[in-house]
Amino acid sequence: MSRTPSVWRNAGKGNAWYTTYRGQKKKIADADCSEQEAIDAWHQYNARDHAAELSHCNAVGTILDLYLDYLQGKSTKAYRDARTLLKTLGEWYRRMRVADFKAAHVRAWLADRSTWSDTTKATALAKLQAAFNWAANPDQGILDSNRLRGMKAPRQRSRGKEALIPPDDDEVIRRHAPRALADALLFIRATGTRPVNLGRISRQTVYLDQRVVVLEQHKTADKTGKPLLIPLPESVVPLLQGLMAQYPTGPLFRKRRGSAWTGRDLSTYFCALKKRLRRQGIKLAATTILYGYRHTLATNLLLGGLTGDQVGAILGQEGSQMVAHHYGHLLGHAKTLAGKMNAVIGPDDGSSDSAAARRA
Repeated sequence: MSRTPSVWRNAGKGNAWYTTYRGQKKKIADADCSEQEAIDAWHQYNARDHAAELSHCNAVGTILDLYLDYLQGKSTKAYRDARTLLKTLGEWYRRMRVADFKAAHVRAWLADRSTWSDTTKATALAKLQAAFNWAANPDQGILDSNRLRGMKAPRQRSRGKEALIPPDDDEVIRRHAPRALADALLFIRATGTRPVNLGRISRQTVYLDQRVVVLEQHKTADKTGKPLLIPLPESVVPLLQGLMAQYPTGPLFRKRRGSAWTGRDLSTYFCALKKRLRRQGIKLAATTILYGYRHTLATNLLLGGLTGDQVGAILGQEGSQMVAHHYGHLLGHAKTLAGKMNAVIGPDDGSSDSAAARRA
Protein backbone atom coordinates (compact mmCIF):
# COMPACT_ATOMS: atom_id res chain seq x y z
CA MET A 1 0.00 0.00 0.00
CA SER A 2 1.45 3.36 -1.01
CA ARG A 3 2.12 6.00 1.60
CA THR A 4 0.19 9.27 1.71
CA PRO A 5 2.41 12.22 0.79
CA SER A 6 3.18 14.52 3.72
CA VAL A 7 4.60 17.91 2.73
CA TRP A 8 4.43 21.35 4.29
CA ARG A 9 5.89 24.80 3.98
CA ASN A 10 8.59 25.62 6.52
CA ALA A 11 8.25 29.32 7.41
CA GLY A 12 11.58 29.27 9.21
CA LYS A 13 13.34 28.14 6.01
CA GLY A 14 12.03 30.71 3.57
CA ASN A 15 8.70 28.94 3.08
CA ALA A 16 10.37 26.05 1.25
CA TRP A 17 8.61 22.67 1.06
CA TYR A 18 9.70 20.07 3.63
CA THR A 19 8.87 16.51 4.61
CA THR A 20 9.95 14.02 7.27
CA TYR A 21 12.23 11.29 5.96
CA ARG A 22 13.56 8.61 8.28
CA GLY A 23 12.81 10.77 11.30
CA GLN A 24 14.53 13.91 9.96
CA LYS A 25 13.16 17.05 8.32
CA LYS A 26 14.26 17.26 4.70
CA LYS A 27 13.82 20.04 2.16
CA ILE A 28 12.30 18.62 -1.02
CA ALA A 29 11.26 21.69 -3.05
CA ASP A 30 11.89 25.44 -3.21
CA ALA A 31 9.39 28.02 -2.02
CA ASP A 32 8.30 28.95 -5.56
CA CYS A 33 7.14 25.37 -6.27
CA SER A 34 3.48 24.43 -6.15
CA GLU A 35 2.07 21.86 -3.75
CA GLN A 36 1.72 19.34 -6.58
CA GLU A 37 5.38 19.83 -7.50
CA ALA A 38 6.30 19.26 -3.85
CA ILE A 39 4.22 16.06 -3.80
CA ASP A 40 5.92 14.86 -6.99
CA ALA A 41 9.28 15.56 -5.33
CA TRP A 42 8.10 13.62 -2.25
CA HIS A 43 7.36 10.56 -4.39
CA GLN A 44 10.81 10.78 -5.98
CA TYR A 45 12.48 11.16 -2.58
CA ASN A 46 10.70 8.19 -1.03
CA ALA A 47 11.35 6.03 -4.09
CA ARG A 48 14.91 5.70 -2.78
CA ASP A 49 13.73 3.17 -0.21
CA HIS A 50 12.53 0.84 -2.97
CA ALA A 51 15.27 1.48 -5.54
CA ALA A 52 16.71 -2.07 -5.38
CA GLU A 53 13.26 -3.57 -5.97
CA LEU A 54 12.43 -1.33 -8.93
CA SER A 55 15.72 -1.78 -10.83
CA HIS A 56 15.30 -0.28 -14.33
CA CYS A 57 11.84 0.99 -13.40
CA ASN A 58 13.53 3.57 -11.17
CA ALA A 59 13.39 7.18 -12.27
CA VAL A 60 16.69 8.52 -13.57
CA GLY A 61 16.51 11.20 -10.88
CA THR A 62 16.35 8.54 -8.15
CA ILE A 63 19.59 6.96 -9.37
CA LEU A 64 21.33 10.34 -9.48
CA ASP A 65 20.08 11.34 -6.02
CA LEU A 66 21.24 8.07 -4.50
CA TYR A 67 24.64 8.45 -6.13
CA LEU A 68 24.99 12.02 -4.86
CA ASP A 69 24.07 10.82 -1.35
CA TYR A 70 26.87 8.28 -1.66
CA LEU A 71 29.37 10.89 -2.85
CA GLN A 72 28.40 13.33 -0.11
CA GLY A 73 29.52 10.79 2.47
CA LYS A 74 32.88 10.24 0.74
CA SER A 75 34.17 13.50 -0.70
CA THR A 76 32.79 17.03 -0.46
CA LYS A 77 34.57 18.10 -3.66
CA ALA A 78 33.44 15.08 -5.68
CA TYR A 79 29.88 15.62 -4.47
CA ARG A 80 29.93 19.32 -5.31
CA ASP A 81 31.41 18.79 -8.78
CA ALA A 82 28.97 15.99 -9.66
CA ARG A 83 25.94 17.87 -8.33
CA THR A 84 26.85 21.02 -10.31
CA LEU A 85 26.86 19.10 -13.60
CA LEU A 86 24.11 16.55 -12.99
CA LYS A 87 21.57 19.09 -11.76
CA THR A 88 21.46 20.47 -15.31
CA LEU A 89 19.71 17.27 -16.40
CA GLY A 90 16.15 18.61 -16.71
CA GLU A 91 13.13 17.34 -14.80
CA TRP A 92 11.74 15.68 -17.93
CA TYR A 93 14.79 13.41 -18.05
CA ARG A 94 14.93 12.94 -14.27
CA ARG A 95 11.37 11.59 -14.20
CA MET A 96 12.02 9.19 -17.06
CA ARG A 97 12.39 5.49 -16.22
CA VAL A 98 15.92 4.17 -16.48
CA ALA A 99 14.62 1.54 -18.92
CA ASP A 100 13.51 4.33 -21.27
CA PHE A 101 16.59 6.51 -20.86
CA LYS A 102 18.72 6.13 -23.99
CA ALA A 103 21.98 7.48 -25.35
CA ALA A 104 19.95 9.77 -27.62
CA HIS A 105 18.52 11.51 -24.54
CA VAL A 106 22.03 12.01 -23.17
CA ARG A 107 23.23 13.46 -26.48
CA ALA A 108 20.24 15.82 -26.53
CA TRP A 109 21.02 16.94 -22.98
CA LEU A 110 24.65 17.67 -23.84
CA ALA A 111 23.74 19.37 -27.12
CA ASP A 112 21.45 21.70 -25.20
CA ARG A 113 24.37 22.88 -23.06
CA SER A 114 25.56 25.31 -25.73
CA THR A 115 27.87 27.21 -23.37
CA TRP A 116 29.79 24.07 -22.36
CA SER A 117 33.10 23.16 -23.94
CA ASP A 118 33.69 19.63 -25.19
CA THR A 119 35.79 19.01 -22.09
CA THR A 120 32.93 20.02 -19.79
CA LYS A 121 30.51 17.85 -21.76
CA ALA A 122 32.87 14.89 -21.51
CA THR A 123 33.18 15.46 -17.76
CA ALA A 124 29.39 15.64 -17.36
CA LEU A 125 28.98 12.39 -19.28
CA ALA A 126 31.64 10.78 -17.09
CA LYS A 127 29.71 11.85 -13.95
CA LEU A 128 26.49 10.42 -15.39
CA GLN A 129 28.23 7.18 -16.34
CA ALA A 130 29.75 6.99 -12.86
CA ALA A 131 26.28 7.24 -11.29
CA PHE A 132 24.89 4.40 -13.42
CA ASN A 133 28.02 2.28 -12.94
CA TRP A 134 27.72 2.75 -9.18
CA ALA A 135 24.05 1.71 -9.25
CA ALA A 136 24.90 -1.37 -11.36
CA ASN A 137 27.73 -2.42 -9.04
CA PRO A 138 26.88 -5.71 -7.26
CA ASP A 139 27.58 -4.01 -3.93
CA GLN A 140 24.64 -1.68 -4.61
CA GLY A 141 22.40 -4.03 -6.57
CA ILE A 142 20.09 -1.24 -7.72
CA LEU A 143 20.39 -1.79 -11.48
CA ASP A 144 21.05 -5.04 -13.34
CA SER A 145 23.36 -3.24 -15.75
CA ASN A 146 24.41 0.16 -17.04
CA ARG A 147 22.72 0.49 -20.42
CA LEU A 148 24.70 3.64 -21.19
CA ARG A 149 28.01 1.80 -20.94
CA GLY A 150 30.20 2.31 -23.97
CA MET A 151 28.67 5.63 -24.97
CA LYS A 152 31.41 7.73 -26.56
CA ALA A 153 32.23 11.06 -24.95
CA PRO A 154 32.93 14.24 -26.94
CA ARG A 155 36.61 14.39 -27.81
CA GLN A 156 38.42 16.60 -25.35
CA ARG A 157 40.90 19.07 -26.71
CA SER A 158 44.36 18.63 -25.24
CA ARG A 159 45.77 21.71 -23.56
CA GLY A 160 49.22 20.20 -23.10
CA LYS A 161 50.89 22.06 -25.96
CA GLU A 162 48.87 25.24 -25.40
CA ALA A 163 48.93 25.87 -21.64
CA LEU A 164 52.66 26.56 -21.31
CA ILE A 165 53.83 29.40 -19.10
CA PRO A 166 56.34 31.70 -20.85
CA PRO A 167 59.57 32.15 -18.83
CA ASP A 168 59.07 35.93 -18.67
CA ASP A 169 55.60 35.48 -17.16
CA ASP A 170 56.95 33.01 -14.63
CA GLU A 171 59.61 35.50 -13.58
CA VAL A 172 56.99 38.21 -13.08
CA ILE A 173 54.88 35.89 -10.94
CA ARG A 174 57.90 34.95 -8.82
CA ARG A 175 58.57 38.64 -8.09
CA HIS A 176 55.00 39.67 -7.28
CA ALA A 177 53.35 36.65 -5.64
CA PRO A 178 52.77 36.97 -1.86
CA ARG A 179 54.88 34.64 0.26
CA ALA A 180 52.24 31.96 0.95
CA LEU A 181 51.24 31.81 -2.72
CA ALA A 182 54.87 31.92 -3.85
CA ASP A 183 55.71 28.89 -1.70
CA ALA A 184 52.78 26.95 -3.15
CA LEU A 185 53.71 27.88 -6.72
CA LEU A 186 57.34 26.93 -6.15
CA PHE A 187 56.26 23.41 -5.18
CA ILE A 188 53.77 23.09 -8.05
CA ARG A 189 56.31 24.44 -10.54
CA ALA A 190 59.00 21.99 -9.44
CA THR A 191 56.88 18.83 -8.99
CA GLY A 192 54.01 19.29 -11.44
CA THR A 193 51.57 17.99 -8.83
CA ARG A 194 47.90 18.90 -9.00
CA PRO A 195 47.18 22.06 -6.96
CA VAL A 196 44.57 20.23 -4.87
CA ASN A 197 47.30 17.99 -3.44
CA LEU A 198 49.06 20.80 -1.58
CA GLY A 199 46.44 20.94 1.17
CA ARG A 200 47.02 17.22 1.85
CA ILE A 201 50.77 17.45 2.42
CA SER A 202 51.89 17.35 6.06
CA ARG A 203 55.14 16.56 7.82
CA GLN A 204 53.91 12.99 8.19
CA THR A 205 53.57 12.56 4.41
CA VAL A 206 57.06 13.88 3.51
CA TYR A 207 60.02 11.49 3.29
CA LEU A 208 62.99 13.71 2.53
CA ASP A 209 65.52 10.88 2.71
CA GLN A 210 63.65 9.14 -0.11
CA ARG A 211 62.86 12.43 -1.88
CA VAL A 212 59.13 11.68 -2.05
CA VAL A 213 55.75 12.74 -0.68
CA VAL A 214 53.27 9.89 -0.14
CA LEU A 215 49.55 10.76 -0.20
CA GLU A 216 46.88 8.18 0.56
CA GLN A 217 44.10 10.61 -0.39
CA HIS A 218 44.25 11.87 -3.96
CA LYS A 219 42.22 12.19 -7.17
CA THR A 220 42.64 8.64 -8.44
CA ALA A 221 42.81 6.81 -5.09
CA ASP A 222 39.50 5.00 -5.59
CA LYS A 223 40.45 3.97 -9.12
CA THR A 224 44.01 2.79 -8.48
CA GLY A 225 43.85 1.71 -4.84
CA LYS A 226 47.42 3.02 -4.52
CA PRO A 227 48.97 5.99 -2.74
CA LEU A 228 50.18 8.92 -4.83
CA LEU A 229 53.96 9.38 -4.92
CA ILE A 230 55.27 12.89 -5.59
CA PRO A 231 59.01 12.78 -6.39
CA LEU A 232 60.90 15.72 -4.86
CA PRO A 233 63.64 17.48 -6.84
CA GLU A 234 66.36 19.23 -4.82
CA SER A 235 64.85 22.66 -5.48
CA VAL A 236 61.96 22.02 -3.07
CA VAL A 237 63.93 20.45 -0.22
CA PRO A 238 64.87 23.74 1.55
CA LEU A 239 61.27 24.90 1.22
CA LEU A 240 59.90 21.71 2.77
CA GLN A 241 62.48 21.74 5.55
CA GLY A 242 61.41 25.24 6.51
CA LEU A 243 57.70 24.42 6.39
CA MET A 244 58.17 21.22 8.39
CA ALA A 245 59.96 23.17 11.12
CA GLN A 246 57.23 25.81 11.10
CA TYR A 247 54.30 23.36 11.05
CA PRO A 248 55.15 20.10 12.88
CA THR A 249 51.49 19.07 12.66
CA GLY A 250 48.77 19.76 10.14
CA PRO A 251 49.14 20.91 6.53
CA LEU A 252 52.44 22.42 5.41
CA PHE A 253 51.10 24.68 2.68
CA ARG A 254 48.85 27.31 4.22
CA LYS A 255 47.34 30.64 3.34
CA ARG A 256 48.41 33.77 5.18
CA ARG A 257 45.83 33.28 7.93
CA GLY A 258 46.83 29.68 8.53
CA SER A 259 44.18 27.57 6.75
CA ALA A 260 45.27 24.95 4.24
CA TRP A 261 45.36 25.75 0.54
CA THR A 262 42.68 24.08 -1.56
CA GLY A 263 42.78 23.72 -5.32
CA ARG A 264 39.95 26.23 -5.61
CA ASP A 265 41.77 28.71 -3.35
CA LEU A 266 44.96 28.48 -5.38
CA SER A 267 43.11 29.07 -8.63
CA THR A 268 41.27 32.06 -7.15
CA TYR A 269 44.42 33.65 -5.73
CA PHE A 270 46.35 33.01 -8.94
CA CYS A 271 43.65 34.72 -11.01
CA ALA A 272 43.53 37.60 -8.52
CA LEU A 273 47.30 38.05 -8.90
CA LYS A 274 46.96 38.20 -12.69
CA LYS A 275 44.22 40.84 -12.37
CA ARG A 276 46.33 42.91 -9.98
CA LEU A 277 49.25 42.77 -12.38
CA ARG A 278 46.99 43.76 -15.27
CA ARG A 279 45.84 46.84 -13.35
CA GLN A 280 49.52 47.74 -12.98
CA GLY A 281 49.95 47.50 -16.73
CA ILE A 282 51.55 44.02 -16.70
CA LYS A 283 49.59 41.66 -18.95
CA LEU A 284 50.41 37.97 -18.80
CA ALA A 285 49.81 35.47 -21.61
CA ALA A 286 46.46 33.70 -21.85
CA THR A 287 48.31 30.39 -21.42
CA THR A 288 49.60 31.50 -18.01
CA ILE A 289 47.15 29.55 -15.88
CA LEU A 290 47.68 27.62 -12.66
CA TYR A 291 47.63 24.23 -14.39
CA GLY A 292 50.16 25.61 -16.86
CA TYR A 293 52.91 24.77 -14.37
CA ARG A 294 52.00 21.10 -14.62
CA HIS A 295 51.92 21.19 -18.42
CA THR A 296 55.16 23.18 -18.61
CA LEU A 297 57.05 20.75 -16.39
CA ALA A 298 55.76 17.75 -18.34
CA THR A 299 56.83 19.35 -21.60
CA ASN A 300 60.32 20.17 -20.29
CA LEU A 301 60.80 16.66 -18.89
CA LEU A 302 59.80 15.04 -22.18
CA LEU A 303 62.10 17.35 -24.12
CA GLY A 304 64.81 16.45 -21.61
CA GLY A 305 64.60 12.79 -22.56
CA LEU A 306 62.31 11.20 -19.97
CA THR A 307 59.88 8.58 -21.25
CA GLY A 308 56.10 8.89 -21.20
CA ASP A 309 55.91 6.32 -18.39
CA GLN A 310 58.43 8.25 -16.30
CA VAL A 311 56.62 11.56 -16.79
CA GLY A 312 53.32 9.84 -16.05
CA ALA A 313 54.76 8.56 -12.76
CA ILE A 314 56.03 12.03 -11.84
CA LEU A 315 52.64 13.58 -12.59
CA GLY A 316 50.75 10.85 -10.74
CA GLN A 317 49.12 9.35 -13.82
CA GLU A 318 48.75 5.64 -14.48
CA GLY A 319 50.83 4.63 -17.49
CA SER A 320 51.69 6.88 -20.42
CA GLN A 321 48.28 7.04 -22.17
CA MET A 322 47.28 10.37 -20.63
CA VAL A 323 50.75 11.77 -21.17
CA ALA A 324 50.62 10.73 -24.83
CA HIS A 325 47.20 12.38 -25.19
CA HIS A 326 48.37 15.74 -23.86
CA TYR A 327 51.99 15.71 -24.98
CA GLY A 328 52.08 13.36 -27.97
CA HIS A 329 53.65 16.13 -30.06
CA LEU A 330 56.82 15.70 -27.93
CA LEU A 331 57.07 11.92 -27.60
CA GLY A 332 59.36 10.19 -30.39
CA HIS A 333 60.75 4.65 -8.61
CA ALA A 334 60.39 7.83 -6.70
CA LYS A 335 64.04 8.54 -5.80
CA THR A 336 65.19 7.61 -9.31
CA LEU A 337 62.57 9.88 -10.89
CA ALA A 338 63.59 12.73 -8.59
CA GLY A 339 67.17 12.31 -9.81
CA LYS A 340 66.05 12.42 -13.44
CA MET A 341 64.06 15.59 -12.71
CA ASN A 342 67.19 17.20 -11.25
CA ALA A 343 69.13 16.37 -14.38
CA VAL A 344 66.56 18.26 -16.47
CA ILE A 345 65.49 21.22 -14.32
CA GLY A 346 68.67 21.57 -12.22
CA PRO A 347 69.20 21.08 -8.49
CA ASP A 348 68.00 24.58 -7.65
CA ASP A 349 66.52 27.49 -9.55
CA GLY A 350 67.39 30.02 -6.87
CA SER A 351 63.85 30.43 -5.60
CA SER A 352 64.16 27.84 -2.83
CA ASP A 353 66.98 29.76 -1.17
CA SER A 354 64.90 32.92 -1.18
CA ALA A 355 61.94 31.07 0.28
CA ALA A 356 64.11 29.62 3.05
CA ALA A 357 65.68 33.01 3.67
CA ARG A 358 62.30 34.68 4.05
CA ARG A 359 61.34 32.07 6.62
CA ALA A 360 64.61 32.26 8.59
